[in-house]
Amino acid sequence: MKTLVLNCLSTNRNNNENKILDILYNELQSLGCELEIYNIPDLDINPCNACTTDYLFEYSTKCRCNDDMNMLYPIFKSNNNWIFIAESSIKESVYYLKNLLDRMEPLFQPLYFYSNGLSNNLSPNLISEGNILFVDFANFDNKLRAAIIKHISSYSLLFNRVFSGYIEINENSNVNSAIIKEQLTNFIHRKETIE
Repeated sequence: MKTLVLNCLSTNRNNNENKILDILYNELQSLGCELEIYNIPDLDINPCNACTTDYLFEYSTKCRCNDDMNMLYPIFKSNNNWIFIAESSIKESVYYLKNLLDRMEPLFQPLYFYSNGLSNNLSPNLISEGNILFVDFANFDNKLRAAIIKHISSYSLLFNRVFSGYIEINENSNVNSAIIKEQLTNFIHRKETIE
């Protein structure tokens, strides 16, 4: 199953964080995932210009911001599963994640109307089933984590995907790969709709 990993952690990661990421990636591959991994801080992704708030805005096939996000749109479309990795207690990491989520609007705009009168708000060629997971490297529960989870959960509805919750990873503790594997297995095989 094709799985897109969007890593919003700082590029100045310590060795333990890198080891944890390796465990995550290895466990996903062992579960049969074909991974596409992008380190968001390494990409040029500008803030959203809120173009669609303009009444006269005309939709096109790509975002008006000429940056690396235009390269990511087809990759989002071709992957079943999306994994967002961030650290909710670090401002820089949250900024990268928020900016990325803000720029996803072209994936569900505009409305497409078919000859039979039905409409679809998903872009053509977007795989419209799969799962979304949030992996948080924060060392403690915080209000921002709850807000991020709520936000990503709402995105799962927009893209007809199942929000599989989140994995909390405390990078200062020993990481149990068996527990991570169990959580990732639940993520990969989750199909039911969350109410």
